[in-house]
Amino acid sequence: MELIKLAEKAIDYIKSRWSLPEQGLLAGGSLANTIWAIKNGTEPLVNDIDVFVYVNKLDFIDPNDRETLFRYTEKEVEYYDDYNGYREHPYDKKFYAIKESKRDGMVNTITYDASDKSAMFLLESFDLSCTGVGYDIETGEFYWTEDFEDFVNTGNIKVSNIGTPSHTAIRLAKKSKDLGVEMDQFELKLLIHAIEYGFSDTVKKYFKEKRKQDYDNVKDLLIEHLRIFRVPEVEDMIKIKHGSDEKIYGLRRYQNKPIDIDEMGISFDEIISQDNSVLKDNNVFRILTGKDFLNYMRNVYGDKDKMRLFEGLYPLFGSRNYFDSKYDEKDVKMLSVLSSVSPMITKSLKGLTLSEQINSVKRTFDAFEDKTVALALLESGKIVETWMDESDTLLMELSVRKEIFGRIESRVSTINELLGREKI
Repeated sequence: MELIKLAEKAIDYIKSRWSLPEQGLLAGGSLANTIWAIKNGTEPLVNDIDVFVYVNKLDFIDPNDRETLFRYTEKEVEYYDDYNGYREHPYDKKFYAIKESKRDGMVNTITYDASDKSAMFLLESFDLSCTGVGYDIETGEFYWTEDFEDFVNTGNIKVSNIGTPSHTAIRLAKKSKDLGVEMDQFELKLLIHAIEYGFSDTVKKYFKEKRKQDYDNVKDLLIEHLRIFRVPEVEDMIKIKHGSDEKIYGLRRYQNKPIDIDEMGISFDEIISQDNSVLKDNNVFRILTGKDFLNYMRNVYGDKDKMRLFEGLYPLFGSRNYFDSKYDEKDVKMLSVLSSVSPMITKSLKGLTLSEQINSVKRTFDAFEDKTVALALLESGKIVETWMDESDTLLMELSVRKEIFGRIESRVSTINELLGREKI
């Protein structure tokens, strides 16, 4: 049955049993579990119904706001130039803050402020693929992520967001039990790495008593891989800062038992070293965000050719279908060297596929005799489009002329050599 038909049947089931508010995005487990149950002819498991209500536009995240129940940030990596040279820095691209959660019967009304009020932004922040679906109560529209559609088709629960790795490891085990599917060991590997290594967009690493109880309920699935422990230094910090006595827990990898997992043709030792928890694939240690890490592990890891290309193209890597066609090695080398000489070109190229990046760079450099103009444009987030004429490119040139002297001019010889041209 089509996913839209399953979703319609699921919302009819929910509406026939519980009263819903007049507005908000009904999202997460209640709708997702019901869709899964209808598909498989089983009884839906609905513990509560979460309805998200957007309130205010959020301009920034305040990490010190204690009234915020939960904050989520999607980070992107940017490059900037200072006296020490180029630096990479994760910045907050999109974010939301949950301000209040009120329970009325079966319905949890969750109010939040966000920089982006779109339903998809909210759904894409959910940690597991089996929850990424929502229903706009006011408009009657359904939304779902690609990961959720994949879950419905395959029954495989995947990690969609790795910002809360300890919580998500416990939830992965719990959801596998609740939905009657096998827990995917490859997904657990990814979470173990995130717990041990961490990323710039990791939101939470530790948890409180309630999540410990959840761990105890699924301990049979996790105890051979992850063990719980108290974190006294964090408890002391909370007591000093906020005057409250709370037990704080974390998860660490259990290493005494040899683990032999060969899911997807990849052994556990190929993912995480048993000696020091270091990934044997050095590429992962260049990755700053959990979003890019998942993208890499889903679409690059295991393909030796793509892994080799990634080494030189990491600053430009971003879209799911980044490696979208066959490539000329010269073009790939050109793009790799260019991103090394001028990592700020990510402003104009990140998010495009590799072939789109190559074509955009070639088109922009070919449009100008003075190659410093092309480089300045790329660094300022501009590319020459196929529809542009000479008047358009002239205006573009004038817009960046003041950027050229000093900062860009010194790299002209490198750029010319890269493009196989005589020096300007």
